[in-house]
Amino acid sequence: MAGLDTSSGGTATQDEVYRRLGNEGRLRIVFELSDLVHAFAIAGIKRRRPGCSDEEAHRQLAFDLYGPLAMLSDVLRRITTALEMHGVPPASVRSTSTEARRWMGTPPPPSS
Repeated sequence: MAGLDTSSGGTATQDEVYRRLGNEGRLRIVFELSDLVHAFAIAGIKRRRPGCSDEEAHRQLAFDLYGPLAMLSDVLRRITTALEMHGVPPASVRSTSTEARRWMGTPPPPSS
């Protein structure tokens, strides 16, 4: 598909390169571009919030991308870890997590 800012010759060359790369090569490009976009986003967050740790910047990016559910998932993970450290059986933790997800209208994760 031709871009608005690319000549037809440029598009043909790009298409040929993508064909030669194959599925694996194109997928590698997708992941590299995704990593690059995330790195720019993290850098922007850290620039706007001097002193922000890497973990805080990643948490903020997750919130920016996925909204409050990203934070809920993080909170539930931290609560689960704390409860397990204090000997609360995993089954009761999963039950609590399921109830919280039901209350928030989020489907539970697939059973393992």
